[in-house]
Amino acid sequence: MTTARREADVLRDVLRAFDGAADVRLWRNSVGTTEEWGAGPRGTVQARHITYGLGPGSPDVVGVLTVGGVGVWVGIEVKSPTGRVRPEQAAWLAAGAARGMVTGVARSVDDARAIIAAGRARVEGVLRGGR
Repeated sequence: MTTARREADVLRDVLRAFDGAADVRLWRNSVGTTEEWGAGPRGTVQARHITYGLGPGSPDVVGVLTVGGVGVWVGIEVKSPTGRVRPEQAAWLAAGAARGMVTGVARSVDDARAIIAAGRARVEGVLRGGR
């Protein structure tokens, strides 16, 4: 019997799988907002709104793949085996891919490895003079 994998488990495993890789460096891209409270004018308390991450729809994992001395940006959206890609996530990945970014959706470490391998092959082809 197979236990259902949570997205957090897949994310952790993907980051660990590439930890220490010579040609790939990946980071977690947390996206959200928070508030920081502090002193305002004339002794008032004021909230400062802070937005972090690359923005709504951006991938869970970002990084750089280096091929032949050329760095290419990577964006991997991580999902559980049954998780759904939201429209803004699909749009973000499509916009990145249209600009040469290595992108994809990973539901497992094998998926992430396949995304990186396809990106590596594409960059090697470009470096050999192909498209």
